[in-house]
Amino acid sequence: MFNYDIEDLSNRLHSLIGKRVWITESLSRNRHAGHDRHFATLSRFMMTIEHASWTISGSNFYLDGAGGFSYSISSEHIVYFDIDDKGHLIIVEQFESKTERKTELQAILNPPVE
Repeated sequence: MFNYDIEDLSNRLHSLIGKRVWITESLSRNRHAGHDRHFATLSRFMMTIEHASWTISGSNFYLDGAGGFSYSISSEHIVYFDIDDKGHLIIVEQFESKTERKTELQAILNPPVE
């Protein structure tokens, strides 16, 4: 059903619980042209992840954070995930013939004291 190790990805997402995480999302209108500013939009925010789950209904991964923040990833559309050379979790989803979303999750190891 999935072309990746869903248990491995679930474990990686669960390992982020309790951590402050930068979530960077790039939405490319043309996956063959990439994710530069000419072909993609970019959103970035930080949240402390309190809960990670996967639902069979809807087939989504959910990350719920403090302050009502949440982020979801369509497990049916994931074509790639890996840890890059900086230690960030990269997840790529593809939709229709051109649209691609790349999500980068970067745990903040030593968050500033507030």
